Amino acid sequence: MSKCNGKLPKKRGAKPLWDTLEIDRRLPQIEKWYQDGLTDKDVAHNLRISHTTLNKWKKENVAFLASLKRGKSLADERVVNALYQRAIGYEKEEDVIFQYQGKPVVVRTIKYHPPDATSMIFWLKNRQPDKWRDKQEIEMDIRKQIEEEFDGRPWDLIEEAKKILIEASGGSS
Repeated sequence: MSKCNGKLPKKRGAKPLWDTLEIDRRLPQIEKWYQDGLTDKDVAHNLRISHTTLNKWKKENVAFLASLKRGKSLADERVVNALYQRAIGYEKEEDVIFQYQGKPVVVRTIKYHPPDATSMIFWLKNRQPDKWRDKQEIEMDIRKQIEEEFDGRPWDLIEEAKKILIEASGGSS
């Protein structure tokens, strides 16, 4: 760079996109988008940036990444809670509208939502996979079980049966 009057010239060119979009100021808004369930692709679209730029900012800016993680974490917690409520059943207040003498009447009721088997299965398969996966792997040593059960006799019988078969078939093995 050349010096003018002993001073470095000011940088020229466009402001960084981060500054142009005032991302520091918008972090609470971005966090809220993630709380509302938006994906990285959705957030990039809302900010009018590419998905690549969003990923670059996540790597370069700790505050940005922390804001994303907080938003995603809160959204995930709400989904976990909703799944759990569906699995165990829950009650919810609801307004029911009736018509009485030609006029609408709003009555507050409590509606019971019974446990949902699909939610239970999903929860258990993910929380206790060893007990609830569709395919369980069971290790068995059948030879050891047979020996314990019959005190080794079946193997003697098998050997004896082999000898009889060999003799009956002509004597060669």
